[in-house]
Amino acid sequence: QAVEIVVDEDQHAQQDGAALCAQLGLEVGEEQLLETLDDEVCGALHGLEQDVAGKTVRHDDIAHILAGFHGTVITFGSENADVSAKNIQFDENAFPSFDLYVKGKYIDNIKLHIPGEHNVRNALAAIAVALRLGIDEKVFKEGLAGFYGAKRRFEKKGTFGKDASIKLFDDYAHHPQEIVATLTAATHYPHERIVCVFQPHTYTRTKSLLKDFAKALALADVVVMPDIYPARETDTLGVSSKTIADLINKNEEKEGRAPKAFYYPTFGEVETYLLGELKPGDMCITMGAGDVYLIGERLL
Repeated sequence: QAVEIVVDEDQHAQQDGAALCAQLGLEVGEEQLLETLDDEVCGALHGLEQDVAGKTVRHDDIAHILAGFHGTVITFGSENADVSAKNIQFDENAFPSFDLYVKGKYIDNIKLHIPGEHNVRNALAAIAVALRLGIDEKVFKEGLAGFYGAKRRFEKKGTFGKDASIKLFDDYAHHPQEIVATLTAATHYPHERIVCVFQPHTYTRTKSLLKDFAKALALADVVVMPDIYPARETDTLGVSSKTIADLINKNEEKEGRAPKAFYYPTFGEVETYLLGELKPGDMCITMGAGDVYLIGERLL
């Protein structure tokens, strides 16, 4: 059976091994070389021709990964891709709509009920597969419009504060790329400030992706962090949430800006800080793969 691959042509992957591991959802202990990972991905792709019917790949070096691959390739993402989006717009809930093009031909305007430009790319991937399987346009259009997302993915939990004007969201993001996607999506939602309460997940991931976490979280106006959620690990690496906060503030200082990242070890201390800091119109996002959502539940 012929192998068919759907490939994202947008070039968002980062060039170091640890970041690529995180992007692929792999646990990162020691730094891993990108070349090694490339070899593993290439090997897996070439092996697909033996017994697998499909595969989705996301990587910025598409030509390298697909070298020697003889199956069908369908691209999505960029304007030159087989399936692409143009004229992306966002409504008052940060939900995107876009003009769908297939092989350069306008097909229809697609409306999503999940926020963020990253979900436009996810929709394009789904559309590419649907078209290849012969699914009718009306069916996948209605299917996309009827999907309202998963729990803990920019999930609106409620409002609180004076006149219920502080909006509370929760998100499972715990890798730098996910954080960037969520905070970027949040900018399209009406707000005064974005206050991100981020709970790092595991010591190994925090240490390996320290700089990436600091850069991603800096997209928020204010960052508040409790202690790391250890999961199965113990603290043997000498890293903490304060390490990230200090790096964010160091970078802010270099740009002549005031500190905006704050470390409070316990949930109770975080809640006390938020109740004193949050202002009408602010958006508060609890973020992480641990139990940080409990902070939001206590604020409502």
